[in-house]
Amino acid sequence: MASNIWCEYSNLPGNVMGQFDTQVLPPVGVPLVNGIVSSVPIVSGVLST
Repeated sequence: MASNIWCEYSNLPGNVMGQFDTQVLPPVGVPLVNGIVSSVPIVSGVLST
């Protein structure tokens, strides 16, 4: 039974929050924060506003 986790899309305005199932693959090219594997490595300072 898959559990849901919250992922933050850091590249979207306002850091839109979205809930995704662990078995569902994240959109390609969209870095995830507090989520699972990200297709793009997150560098420190990128998330600073």
